Amino acid sequence: MRLFIGIDIPKEVKDNLFNIQKIISGDIAKIKWVEKKNLHITLKFLGNVEKSNLNKIKEKLDSINFNEFKLKFKKIDFFYRYDKLSILKLSFYNSSILKKLQRKIDENLIEIFPEPQKFTLYLTLGRIKLVKKEEKLLKRINNFNFFKNEFNINKFQLVQSISQKGRQIYKTIYEFKP
Repeated sequence: MRLFIGIDIPKEVKDNLFNIQKIISGDIAKIKWVEKKNLHITLKFLGNVEKSNLNKIKEKLDSINFNEFKLKFKKIDFFYRYDKLSILKLSFYNSSILKKLQRKIDENLIEIFPEPQKFTLYLTLGRIKLVKKEEKLLKRINNFNFFKNEFNINKFQLVQSISQKGRQIYKTIYEFKP
């Protein structure tokens, strides 16, 4: 099973972020958008995991102590690949608390997943396939009124990612709360 550890974001935030698709038409850029229900923050990608390891992973994650905290989006920007726009993403304020949680997850899972991963805190909105009018794209993104209020984070999840007919379906296996 293909697994990751992530944070689901509140519905009202997803509803707002999904509106970005309405302002970027196909004549400006071709973007493969993340489905609204799949918008999340990845804390650790585990990859393909044997089902027999699930209980051990759950035990390790259950032992993590954390408090509910708040997050706030900072800005919409991009990852670049070969000097071209690649991923449309959101970055955050208040990231030190989330980074601390991510480090605890890494530390608790080190004996199961010893390979270190570089952690970058962001939320993917879409994968850019082709940019036709870069200046217009940048202007619309800069003018987009994205969710700017703080929102509560009170859990993280172990999630299975299932590929089905060219789509990703995310199924929460376990939730972990403070």
